[in-house]
Amino acid sequence: MKRVVLEFFGGCWDGHSLDSGSSDPEERKMAHGCFFKTADGTIGHGIKELSPQAHEFARKHGWEDPDEPGYDPGEDYQVVGKSDEAERMVVKLRHHGPV
Repeated sequence: MKRVVLEFFGGCWDGHSLDSGSSDPEERKMAHGCFFKTADGTIGHGIKELSPQAHEFARKHGWEDPDEPGYDPGEDYQVVGKSDEAERMVVKLRHHGPV
């Protein structure tokens, strides 16, 4: 499988990405899982709600702060762009609010 990079825009994961080529095994697993949930990066498909494991991963890496005003664990991201490059596929996901 080609390397997959998921880029998040808006919401609690704004500005962060998941890379299936990361040296972090937890990030690799999360990248593959999220890619699968987007129907392999199909435009218009998305992640209806980030899993508890995804939130745990994000908190551990400093991406989320449940004590921050406006934090909502029911975040929804939708694929808005995809570029298939020679060595990797980049999938852009935009925040669409709570479920």
